[in-house]
Amino acid sequence: MLTWCRELLDAGCLFFQHRRKKLPSGARLAELEKIIRLAEPYGAKIIANDRPDLGLYAGAAGVHLGQEDLPPEAARRLLGRDCIIGFSTHSFSLARLAGELPVNYIALGPVFPTKSKSDASPVLSEEEQARVLAAATLPVVAIGGITIERAPILWQRGFASVAAIAAFAEKPGEVYKQMMRLTGG
Repeated sequence: MLTWCRELLDAGCLFFQHRRKKLPSGARLAELEKIIRLAEPYGAKIIANDRPDLGLYAGAAGVHLGQEDLPPEAARRLLGRDCIIGFSTHSFSLARLAGELPVNYIALGPVFPTKSKSDASPVLSEEEQARVLAAATLPVVAIGGITIERAPILWQRGFASVAAIAAFAEKPGEVYKQMMRLTGG
């Protein structure tokens, strides 16, 4: 995991989420702390996935929450106003409601079919994505099925950023650089 993170940091990635759902809490915390220490000299922001408590204890820049996690209002009270909070949404109505929550960005998806989540919501149509992007009052991050080839399409649609898992499985630094070249980043 640390080698993977270092490759992304060396390639210029300055924001990513520690997403290791299957690790026991203690191991997850220890790994998160190591990644945060590794990222400090780069000025990178690391956020914890699902667990505001682990993020707070480890000194993460924030947390990304899903529909089943601690509500954003509670996470904001726990983490304070300066912490980054992201929130996953899977429809126009959820995205609209998220605009009223104390979050810094919303994730929308899946925007393409994904293999990294066995219980993924249905893929959102381009029309639904456009509705969310047009109405959004917060930055919107595309999630689900992101590949090097698909990322430029998402930037053209108006997404502020993309979040990917499988695309970075091998040679993450090279993939990140290639994705940035294709998207003009």
